[in-house]
Amino acid sequence: MHVEYEVTKRDYVSAAMLAAHKGPLSIRLRYYYVYAFAILWLVVTVATSRTDGHWNIVDMLFGFGFVAVMALFVWAKFAREYQRSANLHGIQQLDANESGVRFVTTESDTRSTWKAYSKFAENSKVFILFHPGNKTFIPIPKSALNSEQATELRSLFKASFAR
Repeated sequence: MHVEYEVTKRDYVSAAMLAAHKGPLSIRLRYYYVYAFAILWLVVTVATSRTDGHWNIVDMLFGFGFVAVMALFVWAKFAREYQRSANLHGIQQLDANESGVRFVTTESDTRSTWKAYSKFAENSKVFILFHPGNKTFIPIPKSALNSEQATELRSLFKASFAR
């Protein structure tokens, strides 16, 4: 299977969020601590904003605004990672078959067997291949694939990681 694609900032952010959900516990905790802190802040704000039988709207809006800012903070962090990663920019190629995978970027041409990757994950926008340790990943945007290619790639990943 041969696919040419370009990873956009939106693709990378989607892949990074997926990796944060599916990666090791240390990565998941680093991702979720921001949200946990924001939700805790919101709960404290709501619990303390009722005085004399009335809700203090300013405190409530501040709490919801804080949650929104924290979510934006996570998105911006992933967007900065994308900007710093020169190997993600430009046209990339993926050649995959039962024996392994080849990635060609503007910076490199890499061939490897499936043993070089620990697992894969997908959401509605991207596939990702994890390197051993599950801390780094390779994004493959589904926008570059038609439905038959997406199905073929998913089947290939499942067969390769079932071994």
